[in-house]
Amino acid sequence: MKWRLLFLIVFLIGKQVKLSSQDLFFEKVSGIPNSPNTEIHGIVKDSIGYIWFGTYDGLYRYNGNSFVHYKHFEKGSSSIPNSCIRNVIVDNEKQLWVLTYDNEISKYSYNDDEFYNTPDSKVDTTIVNRLKSNSTRLYSNISINGYRFSINNNRLVSYNTVLDQEYIYFADHWQQGNLKDEFVSCYYIDDQNIIWIGTKSGAIYKANTSRKQFLLSYVYDGGDEHKQARPIRAIIKYQGQLWMGTELGGIVLYENGKPVKKHPFFSSGFDNDNVRCYYEDIYGKLWIGSKQGIVVYDPVINKCTTILKKSDFPDSFRKYVYAIAESKDKEFLWASVHNQLLRVNVKTGKYQVFRFEKEIGSSYIMDVLEDEMGNVWIATEGKGILRIGFSNTYHIRDISQIRKPLFNEKFKEYTGNMAYSLYNDKCGHIWIGTTEGVSCININSMKVDSASYNINGLTNKYVTALSGDNDGNLWVIHKNGIMKVDPVRRYTENTVIESEGVYWAFLKQSIYNDTAENCIYVGAREGVVRFIPHIIKQSPYKPKVLLSGLLVRSNIVGTEDKVDGDLLLGKTLLKKDSLRLDFNMRSFSLALDAIDYQSSGKGSYYLYKLEGFHDGWIKSINSVITFTKVPSGTYSFKARLFTEDGLKSDEVNLAIHVKKPWYSTIWALIVWFVIFSSIVYFITRFFVSRQQLKNQLVLERINIEKMEELNKEKIDFFTNVSHELRTPLTLIADPVKQLEKGNLSESKKSLYLGIISRNVDYLRKLINQILDFRKSEAGMMSPKYSICDAYAIINGCVQSFHNNTAQRNISLNLEANQNKIIGYFDKEKLNQIILNLLSNAFKYTPNGGVITIIVDNDTDANVLHMCIKDSGIGIDKHSLEKIFQPFNNEGTNPFYGNSTGIGLPLTKNLIDIMGGSIFVESQRKKGTKVTVKLPYKKVSELMFAEPEEKGNVVEDKLFDFETKIEDEKLTLLIVEDNRDVQDYLAAELGEKYDLLQAFNGSDGKNIAMVNIPDIIISDVMMHEMDGVEMCRFLKNDENTCHIPIVMLTAKISEDNKVEGLQSGADAYITKPFNIDVLKAQVDSILENRKRLQQKLGLKKHINDIAKDINTIDNEFIEKVVGIIKRNIDVVGFNSEIVANQLKISQRQLYRKLKAITGSTAHDFIVRVKMDKAAEMLLTTDMKVAEIAYSLGYTEPTNFSRTFDKHFGCRPTKYVQIHERKSE
Repeated sequence: MKWRLLFLIVFLIGKQVKLSSQDLFFEKVSGIPNSPNTEIHGIVKDSIGYIWFGTYDGLYRYNGNSFVHYKHFEKGSSSIPNSCIRNVIVDNEKQLWVLTYDNEISKYSYNDDEFYNTPDSKVDTTIVNRLKSNSTRLYSNISINGYRFSINNNRLVSYNTVLDQEYIYFADHWQQGNLKDEFVSCYYIDDQNIIWIGTKSGAIYKANTSRKQFLLSYVYDGGDEHKQARPIRAIIKYQGQLWMGTELGGIVLYENGKPVKKHPFFSSGFDNDNVRCYYEDIYGKLWIGSKQGIVVYDPVINKCTTILKKSDFPDSFRKYVYAIAESKDKEFLWASVHNQLLRVNVKTGKYQVFRFEKEIGSSYIMDVLEDEMGNVWIATEGKGILRIGFSNTYHIRDISQIRKPLFNEKFKEYTGNMAYSLYNDKCGHIWIGTTEGVSCININSMKVDSASYNINGLTNKYVTALSGDNDGNLWVIHKNGIMKVDPVRRYTENTVIESEGVYWAFLKQSIYNDTAENCIYVGAREGVVRFIPHIIKQSPYKPKVLLSGLLVRSNIVGTEDKVDGDLLLGKTLLKKDSLRLDFNMRSFSLALDAIDYQSSGKGSYYLYKLEGFHDGWIKSINSVITFTKVPSGTYSFKARLFTEDGLKSDEVNLAIHVKKPWYSTIWALIVWFVIFSSIVYFITRFFVSRQQLKNQLVLERINIEKMEELNKEKIDFFTNVSHELRTPLTLIADPVKQLEKGNLSESKKSLYLGIISRNVDYLRKLINQILDFRKSEAGMMSPKYSICDAYAIINGCVQSFHNNTAQRNISLNLEANQNKIIGYFDKEKLNQIILNLLSNAFKYTPNGGVITIIVDNDTDANVLHMCIKDSGIGIDKHSLEKIFQPFNNEGTNPFYGNSTGIGLPLTKNLIDIMGGSIFVESQRKKGTKVTVKLPYKKVSELMFAEPEEKGNVVEDKLFDFETKIEDEKLTLLIVEDNRDVQDYLAAELGEKYDLLQAFNGSDGKNIAMVNIPDIIISDVMMHEMDGVEMCRFLKNDENTCHIPIVMLTAKISEDNKVEGLQSGADAYITKPFNIDVLKAQVDSILENRKRLQQKLGLKKHINDIAKDINTIDNEFIEKVVGIIKRNIDVVGFNSEIVANQLKISQRQLYRKLKAITGSTAHDFIVRVKMDKAAEMLLTTDMKVAEIAYSLGYTEPTNFSRTFDKHFGCRPTKYVQIHERKSE
């Protein structure tokens, strides 16, 4: 019954108050977690800054953001004795005491973060009395800032001792920031004059008494506070009354705190429910802007006049007026109408219209002002800012647009294009409030001074209004608060209001500066806020940051917790100034508590650094700071808290020492040094011994390699000499056998005798050269001089190579400064030197090359200079150093003939014997230059010898054996670099075969690819490409893999034979060979090939051929069959189409198919078609005529005739035969 009476009294009191003022705004603190029944029985703030709450479920510590819960635990004596808390206090010694409902007392230890139970007898009686007093009455009748607070019937009551007024904080569903149906159980006022309220439901509230500097008045609809409060859109003080335009609530006038009804002179034609701006002119008339245009109220005649003409502004035009501003001379005013600007004569009401559709389109003009220079600035909703310059006759002179650019860098500092407010300060700057912050523009330079003006505490960048005060300060009104800015020093002095509630939801442009009373009115969503700027004071209280916890490996470390067996803390971080961590704990986290109850905490952040690890300060909004892999060493952790009010805390410091790893300690380093030294010693000793042994082995290996190299060179020499001997022996022995048989024509006899004679001479010269080399090496040769013509000797040697030049198309040139060089020379040795050098040049010069001999006789120095240059393959630098070593053939591959490896060493020895010198210059692929210098000897020094007979120079004769080509002959390709062997084989085999000839493997390969011969006879050792390489290439090419190849070689070892046969050769015959054996071998191979062709030709089906041919041939057959099948229905399809698709000639296709299958290309196409026909006859229901047409036949009778010829029966008979077989 009492509560109902109290509520009725309070309700009646509320009915009498029309402009309701709330002195305190209560914010609900986040609920205590996991506590459904937690009536608050005690509140206290300790010396560190934590707020402690006693409940039925234990004790809770609050740091402004989160709670730490302390309760009784059965095990251990370090917890509170009972979870039902009766009271909690802080004594004069800053110790925290707790009283439970069973009257047990505990004291909190800040060192250990634990509670220790203490008997009453050991506690000061003053502390006991304070604990056991009624907690709800503990702070009754406490006064602060002229107010006395008490709890009456579980309600918080404040009494204004100055005005002798009492205010009861009770539930109010229409007001924000009040206590809602809460029964107050206790309250506490801390050192920052913040009131903390504990309730029986467990809810916690706080109210900041510093906000009493701001007075909020609720404006109710029709003066009835039980109706919805109305947002304030426009404010002005006019004729001693405060005129406020509400949202859909009409114009409310207040005078001395009393409401007045709507003014009777506002006609029904004017929509005064949407007033957006007011302006009082110099004549005392009130200009009112709304969504219906502009109305002027004249108090003298008590009349309202609408000034906008319908001819200028039809009904379809939105006549929204958001701003009215005075001009410099005050005889005119500026007014915005939608996207147009009006210059209005305040005396006559006549106006001039300026339109800006080009610049701002359909955007609304939200604010207008005229600066000291006569320029007009307009703020638009979406198109930024316009500055309009006018001429003396008020025509637009220029327009400057400032907007947040997309591609223009000029105004990149500008904050946003949604501009709602303008303010001109005394320093010549225009301040612009946008939805993205504040911008400041210099009027003279038109430069934006800063980007999104960095104002500390502007947590909501949606700026709704700007205003100055009498002291020149700028007041920034944003969605959630009011901020004071010093426009000169350009930083925020303090944030005066900040909250999440709709209480401070300020509206666009709704601000009025009452300069007479030096106060500012700001329209809010549920009323109007009034404050006096000069009494707004900076909060004297600093926030505080504390170290509250340590985390290692993401686990919280308690004061008594051990990590890896080590006690890390021993006491809380609040009481520690240093921390030591093992190396394996160098990744850790520190928890921070931000003690700040003045602000909301939304814009707060930390600056921290670990000196020695970080170079500078790091910003973080997280209260847990994590460090990863901190190196061993000593560091200093520092942190500061910065609030959205622009306040900062003192630094918190903690020295952190990360120990070195066990392997980096002094003793470990000593052990490491000893171990390392020992390892280095033994490794050094091992490697020294090993190197000594290695050097010894290297010396032995070098000697062995030299011996092996010498032996190899000798073997190569004897191999090459053997090859050189076998070839002429073959050309002597076999022609002799043929002469013994008789029955030879005279031409053949002459040919064979010439071959025998030339090769006998060649053998004689070769053997003499070997003997001469041996003599020169043994020092058994001496020069034998005689008077002779050196030029004649050189020219005779050049002429002896005439036939070679003709055969190989080589240009041989002799150039001399004298055509007679008479002197004492060793004729034989000079002749041998020239022949060896020319022979060497011919061997390494390709067909079509150039060889030049330059002879220069230096008569003054008695020295004969000879230079032999060729355009051959050249010699690389590595091989050039070894060319005068005996038996060396490294890096050489002659184009013609073979090298024994003694020609150049013998030449050098002969030149040395004659007292001369030889020098070789060469580059790979650029030819070789050999320079010889032979000095003259005086007559007295000469040792005469008997005159020698002139040597005979045997000239090579070209053998031109012609054979007639007959169609029925098979084609034979002879690949041999020796001309005599070529001629001999051609003479023996030319009557039976069509001959193709090549002098090296490369030419042989190309001729075989083009002509597809029936068989190939090839030498093995040839320049450019040897016979083995040629054979391997041809056997792996699908066009030539079927061609039989017979290898002729002087290499007789088993390995050579295996290599030749593995390359694909069909026969391997060694030199000297018997021509009859060679003929028999060739005939046998061709006869076997012919029998295979006949066998394959008898096969009716193409698929039966694959098992009897090699893989490459089979792949070729499959390609041909594939082409035929893809074109099987083409009329007129023939072998030319197949050859074109295979990219070979018809002749190649013909010879390839004939060699593999025994069939011509035409016959093979027919065989494929007949195979397909047989398949279709047995697997389809097609008629014979249909099958014929599908196979490219134009006449079914031709198809049937061909089928009969191939299978021996007509198509219909073929089907019947196979049907009977299947039965």
